[in-house]
Amino acid sequence: MRFHVPQFIEKESKLIGPLTLRQFLWLLAGALVFIMAQFLLTGTAVIVAFLIIALLSLAMAYGKINGVSMPRYTFMAVNFLISGKKFIFTKKDNPPDPPYGKGGTGR
Repeated sequence: MRFHVPQFIEKESKLIGPLTLRQFLWLLAGALVFIMAQFLLTGTAVIVAFLIIALLSLAMAYGKINGVSMPRYTFMAVNFLISGKKFIFTKKDNPPDPPYGKGGTGR
């Protein structure tokens, strides 16, 4: 008896054309933010806002850093910035030896 083994389980399936659901939602969110910005801004500010919103939504939809998606990377960066950090100093009794022996010249 043969069993069907699914392949490519790490890869998200394309649901809406060439886009995954996650990519589509990021682009949709960018479009909605831009539509709201049009009501608040005028003139060249709309164009600047469009460029910024488009770059951010495209980066969130398609960007990866070292194989990590941008939303996950952003979450990890914010978590690192707001989490508590401990800096512990322990004084050693014996100082370390010089790298070139007792003479210190290395010759």
